Parts: sequence; C-alpha cells; structure tokens
Amino acid sequence: MIAVQSVYVLGRGFVHPMELSVGDRVYTLDNDLNVQVEPIESIESQYINQKINRVYSGSNNSIGLDDARYMYYSNNKGIKFMTWEEIPLLTPNKEASDSSYLPVLSALEQSPMRLSSLELDGLARSIAVGEIDIHVTKLLRQLGGLESFALIDLLDTWMGTDPGKGGLRGQQVKARRFSFRAGLTFVQELARVAAMAGYTSQIVSYGPLEHFLLVNHESMPTPGSIPKTQKYYREYYTGYMYNINAKNRPIFGLGPADKHSYMPTASILQGEV
Repeated sequence: MIAVQSVYVLGRGFVHPMELSVGDRVYTLDNDLNVQVEPIESIESQYINQKINRVYSGSNNSIGLDDARYMYYSNNKGIKFMTWEEIPLLTPNKEASDSSYLPVLSALEQSPMRLSSLELDGLARSIAVGEIDIHVTKLLRQLGGLESFALIDLLDTWMGTDPGKGGLRGQQVKARRFSFRAGLTFVQELARVAAMAGYTSQIVSYGPLEHFLLVNHESMPTPGSIPKTQKYYREYYTGYMYNINAKNRPIFGLGPADKHSYMPTASILQGEV
C-alpha cells in the first residue's frame, strides 16, 4: 500500500482516494512505458500507525509499505519493479549510465496531434495573458502527449521563469515555473498536461486565485534529483494507505509530497502487469 493524496480520473479531475469508485478511468503506465487509460478494478484502504518506507529524492518522493513496488528503467536492462530495499542497491549513487536503473515518474503519451500549430499557439497565448475560461480548461482536458509537449514548450517561451538552484520547495532538477491568477482546477489540468508531455509537476498555492506550477523539464525516466542526495529511510506514519488497482500498473496522481507523477503500485503482487 502507498500514501496517496489524489488520483486523476478522466472526466472528474483529481479525486481523493476515499471518493474513487471501481470503474473510474485513470492514466496508467505499461511495461513499454506507454500511457494507457484503464478502469480502476479494486480499491483497498487501511488506517495505520506504524513505520513505513520513505523514498525522498526530489521528484521521486513516496511513502509505502513493504508490498509497494517502484517502477525503474535502465536503457540496457529495461523495466524492473523494485522493492524499497532493492532501490539503494540497484540505483546509482553517483553518475548514471545506460546500465543504471532510474525511477519512472512520467512518460510522453503518444497519441497523434489533433490541434494545428496555430491552434496551440493561440491556446498558449490565451493562457499567458490570463484569458482563461471554461473553453480553455475544456480544451486542455483533450490534449494528448505531443500536443501537451508543444503547449508546455510554448508556455515556457511566453511566461516560463527559472525557480533558481535549489529554489521552490528545494527542487534540484531542471525546472520551469509558471505563475497563474486562475482557479485551482485550471492549474490542476495543466499538471495533467505536464504529465502527458512526459514531465512531473508541483502546484504551490498562495490563495484561491494565485498559484505557481513548477514543471520539471527533464525527460523521464529521471533520477529525480542529484543521485548523491537520494535518501531511503523508515519513519513512523499515521494515516490512511491505499492500494488502487488498475491493471496492476502505476497510476497518475498526487503523491504525499505534492508531486504529480505516476505512483508506486502494490497491486503488481496480484498479477502480471
């Protein structure tokens, strides 16, 4: 089981685990790093007060029990689902190489582009100047991976800023910050767009209509931070843990450290992915 703040459900947005239903359609990652929409097959929850396993490494930040499995990728060896104890043994503590296993936190969704470059440019300009309405939010929900990648690139041109070294929330990978005066739902949809583009992200809110979106501009799989800063430790945790099964795969959502990414899975123990 893992700690989860929310899961992105198609047609509903980010949903608290207690409000999920079997049949809700979610984004998953298969063993070829393809983004696939699958229905939730089962949901388990458990309130605990005990020691848990913590991975703390920039964007790669998760809390899980011993049954959690973490998706890692090596250019030479492919995909491996690791236990928490295996991670420090099989991942680099200095420079990464093609044989190194790195965490899979996101992946570029591969559906064909439906919007033209002109339409995407118009969408980016509307967002950059604050002309954000229901139509813009609805359009964001329809973007696939290549369109999302192009939109993030355009937004970077028009309004992206550098959060600085070790800047916002201690981020250490290459990142860009976007500032919005808009509702949280809109910014959350941009977090989904970032995931479709193959990035991870984080929202920092300063008020109902004032938000920063931090997008980690490093292709996935990514170390999540400088390897030497990786930390793996056990700590006491009080609260609910969940096993949300959608074809035994990692699911896109919001993890315990406010990071939007594909989360570890425990349901892999119930069958093959």
